[in-house]
Amino acid sequence: MASTPGTQTEQEQETLFSILTTERWLHNDITSFIVFQPNGTGHLLFGGDAAPSFVRGFDWKALNAPALEEIINVPTSNSTRILAHLSLEITITNYDPFPEYYGERNRPAVRTEYNDLNEEGMLPKTYTVRLESGRFPMPYMMDLYGKEDFLGFPGSRLRLAFDKSPYRPWQEWKGNRGGLVDMKRGDPVIFVARKIKENTWDNCVVI
Repeated sequence: MASTPGTQTEQEQETLFSILTTERWLHNDITSFIVFQPNGTGHLLFGGDAAPSFVRGFDWKALNAPALEEIINVPTSNSTRILAHLSLEITITNYDPFPEYYGERNRPAVRTEYNDLNEEGMLPKTYTVRLESGRFPMPYMMDLYGKEDFLGFPGSRLRLAFDKSPYRPWQEWKGNRGGLVDMKRGDPVIFVARKIKENTWDNCVVI
């Protein structure tokens, strides 16, 4: 039976590629996230509550490229379910994408060159990534409280889990990088996307 425009059936016809490249994958909702662009580039930010301490561009490609064309039907259930596996190669590039991503809202839109990663830090790295659906809290809450705590946040429908952090480890930086103390404390491997819409009726009290 054909579906009408705007129905759930039509909305769920997505590929792994479209899901990966249309979402902002959050570790927290302000300063730590990863973005995959359709053209094979991306943005990687990490930081605390106030400002990111690591901001860098990267190039990416799928090592199992046919998987990107798989049709993914995202369930509406809150139960955790594995939707896909993907093998990614990510190469950190030696420039700061922050101005390009945010424009003049934060900094002048100029390219800033960096030379703070050692040779190992600039090499391509391979990651195994798992895409899941369900209801997930902001991963940063796990860092703070050691448990899945929503704290009023309705949760996200999608979760991207890396086998190791896409951020470069402490050992791959040149010299003393005091501003990256947050990264030394923990290397994020979990990111979420697609915030679940709150049902305002659930919070109403009938008198």
